[in-house]
Amino acid sequence: PLAALSGARELLVTEFVAGETLASAWGAQAAARAALPAFLAALHRSGVHHGDLHPKNVLFDGRELVLLDLGALRVGLHLLFEEKLVRAQWATLLTHLADEAGLQAAFDAYSRELGRAHEAARRWRAILLAAEEMQRRRKHPPSLWRLSRSP
Repeated sequence: PLAALSGARELLVTEFVAGETLASAWGAQAAARAALPAFLAALHRSGVHHGDLHPKNVLFDGRELVLLDLGALRVGLHLLFEEKLVRAQWATLLTHLADEAGLQAAFDAYSRELGRAHEAARRWRAILLAAEEMQRRRKHPPSLWRLSRSP
């Protein structure tokens, strides 16, 4: 990678990666869906979080996921803020990808990767609530996706 300072703007130039966004790959490529839990777990285990994680900021090159918009990276967050950001990241993915069952399975796998499987159900309920609130705030049409209300 090449980093440069241009006036008041910082630039990071990396090699070109061919692929499609997670938004495009999610429904069509099982490998993209399968890669998400380990990808996010590896980032979070390293203490790296993305402040604007959504399906168009993640690229799938056919083998692995690549993070885009590196200016939104956050490192070394306080534990409480980290939990809130993780919840917001998964809720954002849910509102954009409109695949509750697929993302819940990915979140369960993510939780296992981090050794937090025992908390997955509670944390997923919090993600569903956060996604509902995002829908209300952003006024997404209710037909875009529907949350199941299973006990």
